[in-house]
Amino acid sequence: MTHNKEFYYQTRELDRLENFQTLSKLNRATRFIYLNKTCFNGLYRVNSKGYFNTPIGSYKNPNIADKEAILNASEALQNAMISNQTFDKTKNNATQGDFIYLDPPYYPLIKTASFTTYDKNAFLDKCKFAS
Repeated sequence: MTHNKEFYYQTRELDRLENFQTLSKLNRATRFIYLNKTCFNGLYRVNSKGYFNTPIGSYKNPNIADKEAILNASEALQNAMISNQTFDKTKNNATQGDFIYLDPPYYPLIKTASFTTYDKNAFLDKCKFAS
């Protein structure tokens, strides 16, 4: 796989094509891994239409296909349950022995910093500013 700016943005734009859903699971997973390993800080973010929109990162030689890491992650996730739900629902569904990662919202520190979304739904109902 060639990594350069043109290839990155062509790959990122694939989810905007009508036939994106017809891509095989393998091709969609490969695209996800490539974008994750080459985008800005590994940030997964989509716009209001649900399209991935994180810009390219500044990596000279990214390790995109780390076979050992992929196989280890696959093995570790064989009996895992991954869910996307609210904090309250996660807390209420947790049982002893569960490992839970809660990604906190990033509250703007000042009124002019208005970034409160990683997808089409804002993650804050009301903002409280630190200053």
